[in-house]
Amino acid sequence: MNRRDFLLAAIQGQGPAARVSTASAARLMAASPWPTTGRNTARKDLGALVARGVLRVVESAGRTSYQLSTEKEGGSMTVRFTDADRVLGQIERGEVRVGADAAREIAACAEAAYGAVWSAEPARAFPQLRVACPACGSAPGELCTSHSGTRVRRHDVHQARRAAWAKGGAA
Repeated sequence: MNRRDFLLAAIQGQGPAARVSTASAARLMAASPWPTTGRNTARKDLGALVARGVLRVVESAGRTSYQLSTEKEGGSMTVRFTDADRVLGQIERGEVRVGADAAREIAACAEAAYGAVWSAEPARAFPQLRVACPACGSAPGELCTSHSGTRVRRHDVHQARRAAWAKGGAA
């Protein structure tokens, strides 16, 4: 139980017609696990309970007091959605496409615009990124003729593609 729930339970214990001021709320909190709660904190907690619609503000003779609300008034200003709710809403509205067909179409558009990210032989497409062959000792930048497969670091290939794209052309 948090501080605001304790305050709400204490106010509910006084009856539905009871009016509570910030000073009386601070006195109610003196018997709580948070006995050092001051008037300012009590005022903020009462305001939060008003925002939740549990309490309502009653003003009489220039003094503000709070009373239990008979029906839910006000409420939260924001509606919280889970990520799943948000994504499902985007799919329903057509903002996001999903599925294998959509992925293939997006990949085809990207390849048409920027070129193939992974060519058949990345070492030939980016010879400057080829890692030296441990068997024959070929230096980076040279093509290894004695081995069909060469180790190429994917991160380096990606960085080279980004650098080429930033210069204004596909690599």
